[in-house]
Amino acid sequence: MRTAVTTVLLSTLGNYVNGQFNLVPNPSFEEYVTCPNLFDVFNSYSVDWFQPTWGTPDQFNSCAISPDDDMDVPQNFSGYQNPLDGEGYAGIFAAYPWPDYPDYREYIEVKLINPLLAGVTYHVNFFVSLGDSSIYSTDDIGLYFSVDSLYSDTSYILDVVPQIEQLSGNFLSNKSTWTKISGSYIASGGEVFLTIGNFKRNNLTDTLFVDGVTDPDEFGAYYFIDQVCVSSDSLACGFYSEVIENSSLNFSEISLTPNPSSDHISVKVQPIISNLQFVLLDLTGRVLVEQTLNYQDNSIDLESQTQGIYVVKLVDPYGRVIFTQKLIIKP
Repeated sequence: MRTAVTTVLLSTLGNYVNGQFNLVPNPSFEEYVTCPNLFDVFNSYSVDWFQPTWGTPDQFNSCAISPDDDMDVPQNFSGYQNPLDGEGYAGIFAAYPWPDYPDYREYIEVKLINPLLAGVTYHVNFFVSLGDSSIYSTDDIGLYFSVDSLYSDTSYILDVVPQIEQLSGNFLSNKSTWTKISGSYIASGGEVFLTIGNFKRNNLTDTLFVDGVTDPDEFGAYYFIDQVCVSSDSLACGFYSEVIENSSLNFSEISLTPNPSSDHISVKVQPIISNLQFVLLDLTGRVLVEQTLNYQDNSIDLESQTQGIYVVKLVDPYGRVIFTQKLIIKP
């Protein structure tokens, strides 16, 4: 069940962050055919997403009920992680240490809602978190767009070069929170599939040892994946990727008035949260105003801002974005 915060946000933004603008169906892996209860059977559970090789990705959800909680959320066979949004996420091995399977890989693939248009720039992001059981991390996770599916009768490397990839040297080692991988892509036209994984062989894959299980033959670099977004709108993925749902946050009202505004806005939040942060950004993501809100009604001075479209975010004391809305400043 969606929380009050998310209901307010989605009613404010309408379709701005829904399927019309994010071309990825089931972007947070919330939908499933049946509740995931076993690993290695991704195709049996997932809606829209599928495995393009014999490599066996996984789907996790809080609905899971199994003796060992293998597929549960937040605790499962690879560790403990809350979803970035909702109740579920996917998981893949991006590097695997078994000598008998040196280039074993797992990928997830999905068909976009609409094909990409030639010459259009698309903004892309997805989030990853390294599983607690992983003994390695890597910087070689990417996303590949294609006209046709990458389906292949193999458990090994898909030999393509991803258009979106983590920067070399920026190892994805964070096990406690989610890390965003993002970029932009100018479409050739007709691309309608996207695939996520590591597309490099072991001898070309950068790895970094991290704390994990003591037996390196058990777990290599296993990553949870959540909130995949592709949009021609530069703001759509930013909004979508930062919607955080938390059942302990129950707001009866969040409002910004007036909107449009010329000199100031009043921010109203009920119930009150101490040290709630107001952040105003321009469309490039540059922070223009930061102000701590400690009262039910707060006045924000906008007189120094030029006319245009801006983004307002409210951030709780734990760094979670709990509310996002467009703001128009007029002369």
